Amino acid sequence: MATPISANLLLSLKPAKLFTNHVPNTPITSIDFDHTGQFLLTAGVDESIHLYDVAKGKHVKPIYSKKYGCHLAKLTRKENTCVFASTKENDTIRYLSLHDNSFIRYFKGHTALVTDLAMADLNHMFISAAYDCTVRVWDTRSANCQATLVTDDIASSIALDPTNSVVAIYNKTSNVLSLHAVAHITDRPFTTVVCDFAKPSKTARPAAAHRERLSRHGQSGGLPRLSVHFWWQWRRLCTGMGLEAFVDSEPAGNIASS
Repeated sequence: MATPISANLLLSLKPAKLFTNHVPNTPITSIDFDHTGQFLLTAGVDESIHLYDVAKGKHVKPIYSKKYGCHLAKLTRKENTCVFASTKENDTIRYLSLHDNSFIRYFKGHTALVTDLAMADLNHMFISAAYDCTVRVWDTRSANCQATLVTDDIASSIALDPTNSVVAIYNKTSNVLSLHAVAHITDRPFTTVVCDFAKPSKTARPAAAHRERLSRHGQSGGLPRLSVHFWWQWRRLCTGMGLEAFVDSEPAGNIASS
């Protein structure tokens, strides 16, 4: 008989295994599950990406990107592939085969450090945001940018809804979350919300400062905190399990503002 999922059960969960594959005392800047939930990908300021098999509790392999740096590594729909943003050389997003560590494709267009990547669960699309005040739509099967939204401010965090038809764009400076239809991303947002769960930032940290912190193995705060993305994913998880009341409880609030 299956154990019912409840708020108390979620709060009782504890780590079963710890991995220390990244260089000790260096921050991990991104973690990502594939659409099946079986594989996990991490990236860190030690300029390495690590692949894990969650079902087996096993570290599968390391991938190193010393020349270009790496952050925001995301698993794609195609098996054994990922995309990641560069922290050195240029601002190109790279499409990598995890099977033989070869580059499949380069996504060129951003002219400043990428702040976030969001992968679609249902197709080959992904969306990127950067310090150049643009949000771009891509298809992993083509090197050409599919659409570009020019924003008034820097988009700190982005996230796609479960249908992959709506993208949420959060601006840390103004503390505003805007919702856009992906098919018409260059149009004005159909909804904007002032986020009372996140503290506004008085000044935006320049992209150059982020690069310097990454190169010096600085603190994880050197990259934008993905509070909006984490909050949205938490809401999706709880709502899908019938735990709507738990979404706005104290533990979820702590996660959203972390």
